[in-house]
Amino acid sequence: MNESIPFYITVGNYMNRVFSFQIKIKKGNNDTLMSPNIPSNGTLDIIIGNFTLIHKENWISERNNVSFSEPGENQKIIAEIWQIKNKVVDYYNDLWRWLNITI
Repeated sequence: MNESIPFYITVGNYMNRVFSFQIKIKKGNNDTLMSPNIPSNGTLDIIIGNFTLIHKENWISERNNVSFSEPGENQKIIAEIWQIKNKVVDYYNDLWRWLNITI
């Protein structure tokens, strides 16, 4: 098993202010709690650096790879955006993709 799933992440800043952030990539499944206001309880896989965007600027990651060791339905790749403000890192937003992992 352990086949890699490649993906990219894009962040655009259209908030009329400077936005600093980092990305946390997590893995999850049906038991992973997802909410628009708090980070997931998925398993942390990767933290992608600290970046700063000015208004109307976009960022795209390098190619990321995540692998799952067990087959199963409704596995998740979760990308969380954590805002960095005054050197404090706070959860901001997330997105996820459902996957069915087969042998």
